[in-house]
Amino acid sequence: MNKKNLNLVVFFTALTLAWTVVVIFAWEKMLLPPFDAWLQTQYLGDEYTYTRWQIGQRAEHFVISITVDLMVVTLLLRRVAREQRKVVEQNTELMAAHSFLNLVLDSSTEYAIVVMDTRNRITLFNRGAEMMFAYTADQAIGRMPRDLFVHHDRVGESFLLCAQKAEATGGHQTKIELRRADESGFVASVAMTPIRKLDHNLLGYLCIIRDLTAEQQSEDTLRQMQARLAHQEVIAALGRMAAQVAHEIKNPLAGLLLYSMHLKSKAVGKLAEGELKLVDSIVDTVNHLTTTTEQITNFARPVNSTLCRGDLNNIVVDVLQLLEPQMSNNKVESSLDLDQAVATVCLLDEASLRGALINLILNAIQAMPDGGKLIVNTKRDSHLVYLTITDTGCGMTEEQVSKIFEPFYTTKSHGLGLGMPYAQNVIEQHQGSIHITSRPQEGTCIYIELPVREE
Repeated sequence: MNKKNLNLVVFFTALTLAWTVVVIFAWEKMLLPPFDAWLQTQYLGDEYTYTRWQIGQRAEHFVISITVDLMVVTLLLRRVAREQRKVVEQNTELMAAHSFLNLVLDSSTEYAIVVMDTRNRITLFNRGAEMMFAYTADQAIGRMPRDLFVHHDRVGESFLLCAQKAEATGGHQTKIELRRADESGFVASVAMTPIRKLDHNLLGYLCIIRDLTAEQQSEDTLRQMQARLAHQEVIAALGRMAAQVAHEIKNPLAGLLLYSMHLKSKAVGKLAEGELKLVDSIVDTVNHLTTTTEQITNFARPVNSTLCRGDLNNIVVDVLQLLEPQMSNNKVESSLDLDQAVATVCLLDEASLRGALINLILNAIQAMPDGGKLIVNTKRDSHLVYLTITDTGCGMTEEQVSKIFEPFYTTKSHGLGLGMPYAQNVIEQHQGSIHITSRPQEGTCIYIELPVREE
């Protein structure tokens, strides 16, 4: 029994006893004397019998009064007990509803749900909030958001301003830069709603927080893909135009080469050695132009790979033997570390893959004009084969690495910038991937991954 009900029982019990005393007093002093005078006329000479009758009457009055009092108090206690049972049932239902609501709020892991009181102190910190901010509920409850996950030095809407707008408008949503326990920042969507009593007095604020990192990354990726698609369309149009131009000049170049060779044969013995070198220069220039047109034509032509079981290690060895003269001229030492488990676990188009590796390794050799070391190794796991080509050359900047696979982009003084895009195209035709890491004056490392195809 609570204090309020106890005070009520005591009050009504005292009131009942007081009423009993008043009734008995009124009976004894106002109603009994006339009746007593009449009874004396009936019991003349029998004083003993009259006295016993008076005592009996008073005893009966007392018993009746006490009985009435007990009945009143009993009825009052039953009424109070019934009201108290209703209150207990209501409190039980309220506690059950509160527990259920807390369970629902705490089970949400996609959203961080935070409840603050009117002093902006956290009173609820659900499982989603623990996962998002890396604080436990015990660490967060009782503290203010600005002490946990709000940047103090950020310009813009804070939790306090958001709460003020929510109180004024009935709800407010905005984007705020927040931070986790490890001080890493992220942008989140915060929807804040005021919590009020039935009499509209403010109890606190309900905050629903959603991490926008993945959404922003998706938007950034989409923008990058759109920009890359637009760029590729421009490059494709440029490639088609270049291929058309190369095709148009290919036949005239072949004619020029024949004329130059014929001129050289006629001039032998008739011209001085220095003048013959001019003819040789014409022949070399025509050959260079012919090679350039073939590169453009090959790049513009779609790569149609015919995949069959092949040995990646053998292809690597063949390419290094083919490029041995270039390595000797540049004083480049090669080092091989080939995993025998790589043999015949991939489906390869040997011709196109050999051409791609020639471009990649030749670029590495040319990046070491004053000598260096070329390291090529292969290894595998249960799903992938890894080919790594590392050089100790001049390296590239981050901007150069980001553009290295763009057609017609080159870091060389002479070149079309088609070797790396061609290599990437070939690797992707093999359902593999290629990426590059490099630092200026520290060298470059090319990573190639190919899928394992075991029967």
